[in-house]
Amino acid sequence: MSRTLHDEFAKDWMKEFLADFGSVETEFEISGEVRSVDVHFVPNPELLPAPIGYLGSMITKPCLIEPFRNAVPGMAICNCRSKSTILGHKLVSQAQLEKRRFRFDDRPFLWIISPTLSKRMQKKYCMHSRTEWGEGIYFLPEGDQAAVIAVHQLPETPESLWLRLLGRDNVQKRAMAELVALPKDYPYREISLRHIMVLQKKLAVRHNLSRDLQEVAMTLAITYEQIEAELLEKGELNGIRKIALALLRDGMPPEKVAQITELPIDIVEGFANEQLPRLED
Repeated sequence: MSRTLHDEFAKDWMKEFLADFGSVETEFEISGEVRSVDVHFVPNPELLPAPIGYLGSMITKPCLIEPFRNAVPGMAICNCRSKSTILGHKLVSQAQLEKRRFRFDDRPFLWIISPTLSKRMQKKYCMHSRTEWGEGIYFLPEGDQAAVIAVHQLPETPESLWLRLLGRDNVQKRAMAELVALPKDYPYREISLRHIMVLQKKLAVRHNLSRDLQEVAMTLAITYEQIEAELLEKGELNGIRKIALALLRDGMPPEKVAQITELPIDIVEGFANEQLPRLED
């Protein structure tokens, strides 16, 4: 899918998914210029450890998360490191003004999420793996406070499921199938499925999709049918309501939202006016 759609899905999903474990900000501004990171996370120690596999291990300390739909290019790695450095200097300056101690090396750790990562890129940026983290996670030199996660190299286990949702092609497809197959009360299943449904709806109204987008749309359509059937079986419309709200927040006209969610137009217009009428079966 396009970088923009992938960004929206990743940021919106993580903002809600990680809220149980600390403070989450998306489009976190780094400097006075228009420079921001996709996700800035500050953990709440009382809510840790987070039982969400690799993702839970990533958020034990303040961190920046930058997901990429396609293999991250060298220029993007440099750009991400630059933003991390600027933020580090900003935090040191703030600490000095407030007369408290803050070391530059205590700045948030940078996690770059990429579907793949070539050996050439690993060598070029002096990356290395760590035994305690396992396959698919490559750390830059210690002073960089950064690592690249090669999603397609992660073992396909429950611990890697949440990160594999940010992969592409068959890796993402299998992860979505695993997600749907989880018990219906499995933690964070419903949140994740809802954001997948929003993504599917956004793709459904687009025309002239690229081959990549067409394949993603087909995968999501199958997943959406399963989720929709589940919601109807439960008689639950709250998930559909949240999808409609998400689409409205993205600027989609109420008429279009009503069409693709199959909700009555007066209900959708009520959402748009922040007058949320009661949904009845």
